[in-house]
Amino acid sequence: RADAPNLVAPNLQLFLAGADGEPLDPGAFTPTIDEESGTFDGPFPPSDATVSVFEPLVEKLLPKYHLAARIDSVVPVLSLGSSFGTPTAECSAGGDPFHTCVKLYLAVDLDGEQTLEVVDIYVPWWGAFGEEPLPQTFELVDTEIAFDPDAMESLGFPPMLSGQARMTAEFNEAINNSAAAGPQNRRFGLIHGGSRWFDGSSESVADPTRYIRVGHLSDVDTVWAPIAYTPIDAGASVSCFGGTGCSQFEKQCFERALAKLGRAADVRFTWGGGTLAEVQDVTHGAGVPFAPKVRASWGFLTTDANGNGFIDWNDFNYLDPALEIIRDAVGGGECGGAGAGGFVPVGPSVDLVDTPSIVPTSTDGIADGQNFYEGLSQTGEGFGLYVNGERYIFELSELPADGTVWTLRTYSGLVDSDSESYETPDPRGYFYDDNATGNGSGTRPVLVPGLTFHWLVEDATTFGPAQLSEVHTVPDPYLGSSRYDRAPTTKKFMFVNLPPTATIRIYTVAGILVDILNHNDGTGGGRAEWDMRNRNNQFVASAVYFFHVVTPEGDEHVGKFTVINAVQ
Repeated sequence: RADAPNLVAPNLQLFLAGADGEPLDPGAFTPTIDEESGTFDGPFPPSDATVSVFEPLVEKLLPKYHLAARIDSVVPVLSLGSSFGTPTAECSAGGDPFHTCVKLYLAVDLDGEQTLEVVDIYVPWWGAFGEEPLPQTFELVDTEIAFDPDAMESLGFPPMLSGQARMTAEFNEAINNSAAAGPQNRRFGLIHGGSRWFDGSSESVADPTRYIRVGHLSDVDTVWAPIAYTPIDAGASVSCFGGTGCSQFEKQCFERALAKLGRAADVRFTWGGGTLAEVQDVTHGAGVPFAPKVRASWGFLTTDANGNGFIDWNDFNYLDPALEIIRDAVGGGECGGAGAGGFVPVGPSVDLVDTPSIVPTSTDGIADGQNFYEGLSQTGEGFGLYVNGERYIFELSELPADGTVWTLRTYSGLVDSDSESYETPDPRGYFYDDNATGNGSGTRPVLVPGLTFHWLVEDATTFGPAQLSEVHTVPDPYLGSSRYDRAPTTKKFMFVNLPPTATIRIYTVAGILVDILNHNDGTGGGRAEWDMRNRNNQFVASAVYFFHVVTPEGDEHVGKFTVINAVQ
């Protein structure tokens, strides 16, 4: 049955917002990729990897409340366990180094009462070359919300009822970095995918991720990401699996360890005062925080951790704590070093810094077959930069001028070009697939600090002034029968759009009282039924009748209806 027209039910708003509180639109325009240039025509929409509900959703019983669940921080931790095994509750079992763990810290605020919840997310290092396992789903929010006591009393519900605000999240990877054959790892010809850097807010340089290139910045000589299995140029070989000249396993281990920290977003880096004045995820409306350790964060690497005289790809493996799993050579397998034909020297960890300095650098991707930090050569000067699970080396002669804006565009899925052109100087036939894992899920990752999920009810149930002018009868005219009749001797005629409490008097045109209906719906209903019998329990004759509605407050309304018992 319909509610009374003067019943104003609460409006539950479920939305995703950035740090400014403004709602985001996960269903916004998804950019397309240019088939000839490989550039996207815009940023990707915000994360769509969460589902928020309220159960049971009885709008009239909702209280006035505001529940906000904000991702506070995302912290990878060292986790050693058996190969592809099940982690402990703490995600830290003993054994071989084949998984890490991410701790998601969620700040939950219910009408000013704050709690901090921790969710452990298991990150296996997939070894399969076919279809990868499905993304994991976690419950992030399960908060009890008591229904409004005044609404329950006025609508006749028993006390002490409550509902649950719930949210589940699917933890997918942006570009499947943990897989042995993931797109970012560029194995089997996938050499044109990955994140890309550009000036300002729009991509303009064709083939932005051609071979070892990861974009173009006008004031930077080289922008390089140490991605495994990526040739320097057309015809260069990278098919080494151990032995002299190979360091592919160790490169991809960094990606595997931090796979869950990727995102699909435009991150804007604004220079000022000799450092980054602001790092802003413009897609999610949230600042990217600086952190000295690897987090969902950013930081400069200017310390030569392995002692070879310059910053190279191997120095990123010394960022504690999660990457100790790579450099400690535990178990002797890949990422431990010995089983891959070399070793990573054990040494003290180093921190990221928030202010860069120009230091010697190397974008040399090949190392000595026994020592993955020796055999490299210095190629220039610049600094290293870590951001959201990815690592880059920038070679430039001086720091960018104040006001310079760099953009890092990342996506969720796979980018490739057609098989006939991927090794040519000018690749073509670029295409984008939002499903990087081959399992039918193309959601965009959600591990973005500052991202906030809201359940908002601004007002509880209220009853406004009676709107008696909207009261009318159904059906009108009544023609012998209606679809509401239960049987020839059981007829039903209805008055609708009533307030919850009212008295209805029915009169003939001569003013004779036919019947009186007392409408009192404790649940806020606006409909009263009449059996079409008079006060002597006889069916009324064909005629025009008047009805008079009056509320306990004295408001009243007069209307009319027609009854035709036999249609000629």
